[in-house]
Amino acid sequence: MRPTQKDHAWHLASEPKSDQETGRVTLNIAEPITDEHYARVGAVTAFLAEALSSSAYAHLQQRHNDLKEVLAAVAHAFENRLQNPETIQPLSGKLDDLLSTLRGFDDRTSHALSQRYNKNSGQYTAFKQALSYEFDHNFAYRFSWHLRNYSQHRGNPISRIHAGSRLGNDGSIERYCTPVFDSTELLANYPEWHARVRDDLRTINGEFPVEVVVDSLMNSCTRAYSKLLLAQRTQIVEAIEDIRAVASEAAADDEHPLLAYVKLATITGETRGGSLSLSPIRVDLADAAESALRQAVVIVSEH
Repeated sequence: MRPTQKDHAWHLASEPKSDQETGRVTLNIAEPITDEHYARVGAVTAFLAEALSSSAYAHLQQRHNDLKEVLAAVAHAFENRLQNPETIQPLSGKLDDLLSTLRGFDDRTSHALSQRYNKNSGQYTAFKQALSYEFDHNFAYRFSWHLRNYSQHRGNPISRIHAGSRLGNDGSIERYCTPVFDSTELLANYPEWHARVRDDLRTINGEFPVEVVVDSLMNSCTRAYSKLLLAQRTQIVEAIEDIRAVASEAAADDEHPLLAYVKLATITGETRGGSLSLSPIRVDLADAAESALRQAVVIVSEH
């Protein structure tokens, strides 16, 4: 929690990057900043974190990565004849985690946008329209959205794991495994499918691979997230500029920019007595936001 003593203030500060190599700690304290200036830095940093590293999309991406790791582990086990029930068991749980987080991607993001802007804002509308587009145009997205209901009522939706061998390009024998859904089983076990998903499953009329579906789902969510970032481009760019401006005031290129909460009295850049609280100025977050905007432009333009 932020200290409240009146004899302290937030100051711009810096630490030489070379200190990380030498193990020394050299803190340079510069001019104090106003409480309003400090609050602005905190607000734009929190905004970028909410949009990037702590976003519902980042959480969804992690759950997708978790599932991919389990799929890779299952494949490795089959390829090396190491398969056992313990290898396969985590698969359905990780799929459930991904499906639950998919709902959270919509709910949490929508709530954050309604709080930051409002439900009539262009940002909120852009996100909801992006999700609607994916539902209308991508089978994997609409299927996965309703697969969570199936999983809750009927259990593991993965039908089986096909394993076999094939001749590689170099003449070697390659073993493989492919977890699959079965549309006929899904239809027979659960009559409450959404009408469009029911039609999709009838058209498939057989087995289809789990990994292809979850990767296509993630691509859908990435497109929707990219459209959301671009809808917030003005606010994101302003936040980037604010963070970089205060960082350039605090530190040179060979220094780490910091904010320091110190006693008002300083001598030659060194504090005398009292507590000291340091907070990094998140230039890394500003850099990540700039990169995310560039990637979003590419992703949206390619679709």
